[in-house]
Amino acid sequence: MSNKETMAIIATSPLAIKFFLEFIISEFEKKYSIIIMTNTSDNHDILRTLTSRIKIIDIKIKREINLISDIRTAFILMKHLSTENISVVYSITPKAGFIGILVSKIMKVPVRIHNFTGQVWKTKKGLIKHVLKSIDRLIYLLSTRVIVDSHSQREFLINNNIIKRQKSIVIGDGSISGVDIDLFSPNQHVKQEIREQLKTKSDAIVFLYIGRLSLEKGIIELIKAYSRVADKINNTSLWIVGPNETKINNFQQLYDIKYKDSIHFIPYTPTPERYMMAADICCLPSHREGFGSVIIESASCGVPAIGTKIYGLTDAIVHGVTGLLVEVKNIEDLSDNMILLAENSYLRKKMGKAARRRVVESFDQRIVVKRLIDFIDKELR
Repeated sequence: MSNKETMAIIATSPLAIKFFLEFIISEFEKKYSIIIMTNTSDNHDILRTLTSRIKIIDIKIKREINLISDIRTAFILMKHLSTENISVVYSITPKAGFIGILVSKIMKVPVRIHNFTGQVWKTKKGLIKHVLKSIDRLIYLLSTRVIVDSHSQREFLINNNIIKRQKSIVIGDGSISGVDIDLFSPNQHVKQEIREQLKTKSDAIVFLYIGRLSLEKGIIELIKAYSRVADKINNTSLWIVGPNETKINNFQQLYDIKYKDSIHFIPYTPTPERYMMAADICCLPSHREGFGSVIIESASCGVPAIGTKIYGLTDAIVHGVTGLLVEVKNIEDLSDNMILLAENSYLRKKMGKAARRRVVESFDQRIVVKRLIDFIDKELR
């Protein structure tokens, strides 16, 4: 029988576990018995690399608010937390944090840690904004400690009276789990291979977006800005990589038909690093972001970034050094800076090298995760 403490990791989506927590879990396993609690009916194959050695429980949790479904999830969690002798609950994503931390408080789990990774209510208005802010405040009150994945996000939450300084922490310089700097690294062979697959010239300037295709990620502004770029600069391409979760339709209406061969939509990929290796400029014109992991992953591949001047991204991008920051929802500002980096190869390459260097120094996954484990160990003691 194992003498390890048992940790429950709760998240709404298996995708969040796959992309943000897989390495963390492999390190956690060395010290804890791990149980993953998520909605396995969505993308159930995503966690196949973990199922052989880790217990995974389907808690039927859904991202959207649904009173009946949420009550059912709470009872499922209560049942498993009462039988598994869990010492630590670690949650990410808002819904998982709310239900998971609430139930673990009721069940008297001694260590309850939630990781704030961005606020849905940041772009909301009216009653729904008030309700979502109250949920985040409750998550904080019921947790023993909370982690925030960027310093600017932490200050935003403190200023909005959601959390307090003394019970919150940012691990190192931020991010959930840092970057695998060996996996995410420059690779000319992969660059050539991916460009050949997408019929993109070797000397083309490639703009890359990776993430959910969502309005609040600024995907509409990006496509419109790229059309302006393509009007002024020949031999460019825009790659949009990620699932269309919000079912945005008719992207083709956003740009002139003459650009259809230079814009590529790629659905979910288990190897986002290959597209990063093959790109020249990472673009994330998001309206809200907790940190912006794709920014530092691309940076680790030697790719500079253009992002918006919002909390989270101001931590991921050092303006003028590793990339450029633009105004939110400002298509002209975005396109002007895309043109600037596209036309200035010296600046682009200089920023790419600085971006890679910063990730190696500040966001190496092994260092970030060690700090996280030390923090949880301290909380247990």
